[in-house]
Amino acid sequence: MTAPLVESVTPVAVGAGKAPLSVLFLAEGDAETRDSWSGTAVSVVTHLRKAGHAVRTADVDLYGWPKWTAAARSYSPDRARWSVRYRLGAAGFDARSRQAARHFARVRDRIDVVFQIGATFEPRGRGSIPYVLYCDSNIRVAQRGTTSGQSHAMHLPPAEMTAIQSREAAIYRGASAILTISEQLRRSFVEDFGIDPARVHAVHAGPNLEVGAGLPAHIPDRSSGPPTILFVGRQFQRKGGDVLLSAFRLVREQVRDAELVIVGPTECPTREPGVTWLGFLSSDDPVQRERLATAYRAAHVFCLPTRFEPFGIVFLEAMHWGLPCVGTSTGAVPEMIADGRSGYTVPADDPVILADRLCQLLRDRSLASRMGQEGHHRAVTYFTWPAVVARMTAVLHQVVERA
Repeated sequence: MTAPLVESVTPVAVGAGKAPLSVLFLAEGDAETRDSWSGTAVSVVTHLRKAGHAVRTADVDLYGWPKWTAAARSYSPDRARWSVRYRLGAAGFDARSRQAARHFARVRDRIDVVFQIGATFEPRGRGSIPYVLYCDSNIRVAQRGTTSGQSHAMHLPPAEMTAIQSREAAIYRGASAILTISEQLRRSFVEDFGIDPARVHAVHAGPNLEVGAGLPAHIPDRSSGPPTILFVGRQFQRKGGDVLLSAFRLVREQVRDAELVIVGPTECPTREPGVTWLGFLSSDDPVQRERLATAYRAAHVFCLPTRFEPFGIVFLEAMHWGLPCVGTSTGAVPEMIADGRSGYTVPADDPVILADRLCQLLRDRSLASRMGQEGHHRAVTYFTWPAVVARMTAVLHQVVERA
């Protein structure tokens, strides 16, 4: 079964001297919805179209018997390892690559360039059409992340890791350009895979919410209300939720009326004074989205002490809300949080230092306000999808012109 290909071919203005491009957008999941790549895929597609390009989306994910066949071929009695083998192993890779070939057979003569999310499949059957990758990680970054105890690579033995790296390396070498979600990842492609630096571009990302639909038009007034910390993350352990709880107990010793609001986990992680759990709130549901907006509006500090984080788009959403952010010096987090200016970065797994930074911001609302404004300025200047897609489009034009 081949997932449907969705077309949009109504260009608007593209930019001085540049013709609109015809793009085939390949991703796992439906890139017309937030079901693909945590909503990032639809953000890219939407803003490519707003920039005037004709974008056809194609889903290479597996459904029905291809899915069950790949799952059976990837089987391991360890469920965590089984999941990673299905996602990154040879069986799933080959099946998704065949899906990509079927999509190419239908549109090959009508596209200028392929825009592919990640390297969990090969763009087979494209002929001489160039392809560009947009990545938030790679297997070498995941491998280094095993020291955190939270990376999926920890479930892979050396032989499988080597095979995955070989498949990914071939895709990276064949790409006309690689767009990365962070500068840290850009360096990994250059240093770990030997990719020409001129072909790797850190374009970053934007929030997967829109102004008026999850993001505010203006920074809200936070001069009143109890001093409140907000945590937003579904994977509570990987995102350092347990570390934040330990730090919050220390915070309450100094800031007696401090509160912590937790959004994301489907099960309540704790029941103790000062902690409010809101569960998972979907940005696709207007009622739940408004509850999330209310949480952002009432908070004074955003905190996500993550252990392993390729990027962390939720930081950008908090910055757009004008919140000072406290995160870890992990992955690309320092590329978003300017330490000492828009918030703080702290070592992972250190509740004492984390509590100290939180207390500084909760006690001094003028400091929190200044840092929140600085973060908001960084977010609206650099971390928006129109700005990111403009950087992407410049690369896409170069690729097509060379081809």
